[in-house]
Amino acid sequence: MKIKDRLDRVRTSDRKFVSKILDRSVKDFDFPKSEAKKIKAPTLKEQIKRLDEVRKAVLAKPDRLRMQIWHGEDWYSHYKPKKAKFECNAPHCIAGFLQAFSPNEAIREMYPGDAGKILAPIAAHMFVVDDYEAMEWLKNRDYAKIK
Repeated sequence: MKIKDRLDRVRTSDRKFVSKILDRSVKDFDFPKSEAKKIKAPTLKEQIKRLDEVRKAVLAKPDRLRMQIWHGEDWYSHYKPKKAKFECNAPHCIAGFLQAFSPNEAIREMYPGDAGKILAPIAAHMFVVDDYEAMEWLKNRDYAKIK
């Protein structure tokens, strides 16, 4: 299923927000100039690998998936990805997990929705769904089926 086709399933109030996210490219985000040169649009393979990391963390501790928040109060952007993956028990949404697991400090400091869109654009449409739909999407690896 193509990402834009998923917009039909998104609540009307969120459609405009999701469309805006999907239409942005990496160059549209506000980075320090030194960091912007390091950030490239990810390949589909890279996005799937990142989402597999999120999937692994969520399936190991399902109560950590909370789609109504970006990050729980126990997470801080200065945490290194290894700590975020294995030691931090803070809940996150999909975009929050992507951001927390990123080794790029500039991405960990930015707005979580933007960070998630940069790291895995194929997941942007999932940033506005409920916990159940997000969990099913991760469990079934639906992101790996997107063309």
